Amino acid sequence: MKGVSSSEFHPEENLTGAQGIELIVRTMQLSLAAIDFNQAPTADGFFTNVKNDAWYAESFVIAHYNGLDLPADIDPNKPLTREQFAHYLVQALEKTGQYPLIKMYINIQDEKDITVDYQGTIQRALLYKIVALDAEGNFHPQQVVNRAEAAAILFAAHEFVETHKDNGEAGAPEEPATSAPATA
Repeated sequence: MKGVSSSEFHPEENLTGAQGIELIVRTMQLSLAAIDFNQAPTADGFFTNVKNDAWYAESFVIAHYNGLDLPADIDPNKPLTREQFAHYLVQALEKTGQYPLIKMYINIQDEKDITVDYQGTIQRALLYKIVALDAEGNFHPQQVVNRAEAAAILFAAHEFVETHKDNGEAGAPEEPATSAPATA
């Protein structure tokens, strides 16, 4: 993970959308290599707030063509939440190969705070062990990710990919089983 300059990292600073997407694309080694274009794609063709000359524009284009469901109006200067970062990272991780995944539901105490569209990828992030719940079983989905936490999550994701590539494991990832919460 690169710092904000050649000599500073600023681990306590919030991770912006621009930084997060750039890091996810680089860490998971996503590219446009397998895609043939008649004309080079531009960021502003997909995103209203990403300028073509921005340092992160290419990563947003790569993320788009690799199936990350970034909103068209994503603000690259706005900090990413834990749920957004985990969601985009799992989508990118799953583009690197097919990984075995046991169908299992992990109870998250603050699941009601998770955006419905992110629930499956967060469950898989927990099963892949690239993120963890706190001691009380909470994920804190709306908490902003800082650069230190992002670095640790990216390291875990990179290790997951490298470990499974070395072992030659393969198999289609399966959606986690879902169950309705028990009611009294």
